[in-house]
Formats: sequence, C-alpha cells, structure tokens
Amino acid sequence: MDLRKNKKEELSNDRRICLNNYNGKSRGSEPLLFDLLESQLHAYVSTQTEWKNIGTEQRSVLLESGSITYRRHIYKDKQGKRHKPFDDLLHLRAYQRNSRKVEAMAASLAAISSFRNAAELFSYVIKEPVSA
Repeated sequence: MDLRKNKKEELSNDRRICLNNYNGKSRGSEPLLFDLLESQLHAYVSTQTEWKNIGTEQRSVLLESGSITYRRHIYKDKQGKRHKPFDDLLHLRAYQRNSRKVEAMAASLAAISSFRNAAELFSYVIKEPVSA
C-alpha cells in the first residue's frame, strides 16, 4: 500500500517537472508525453544498468503531426560507448531529423509528382516548410 503511494507521488513529481519544462514549440500533447516517457526511461536505466548519466541533449524531429523538440539523457557504458535509449526507443538513427513515416510520405508524393509539387503538397500536409 505504501509502495503505491510512493509511485503516485513520483509520477506526480514527474508530471510537474514536465509541465514546468514544456517549451510550447510543438503542437498537441507530444512534448508532455515525450518528457514523461523519457523521465520514466531515465529512472529505469539509472537503476537497472551500470551506465553513467553524462547529461542531456536536445533533439528536434519532424513527425506526421509536426515538429517536436525534446531533451533526452545521454549515458556512457564501461567501454566509453555513448547510449541514447530514448532515441533507440523511438527507432531514430544518429542525425535523423524526420521520422520514418514522414520519409515514406515524402517519397510517396515525390514518386507521383514533381519534387517541387511534392514539397508544396507535403508542406501543406505536415504544416511545416519543406524545400524541393
């Protein structure tokens, strides 16, 4: 019973921290969800692995619903290799700026139209500027 109360308090603290850190650059609830997921993943990695937390980095990714900017924790293992588990969870490669779904959508449009027309249509769909 007492364990549940501690979990609820921990989750409410995470929510408060996420609300305070919300930067408003993205639409919808994605920033809050990303922050909650990342904080839960950070708690898990910190207790379940021997990786050392070396800080956080900001990242921006273009999703179907628009651009999102979030912060994620960076870890180093005993061999000195850097790990970014939140990026792994999202299946994002190093330096990738668009989700795989966005890349597939853009490729589909470009296959049936000129690049300029595809860029214009795609910009309209995702509500973000895209150049041909």
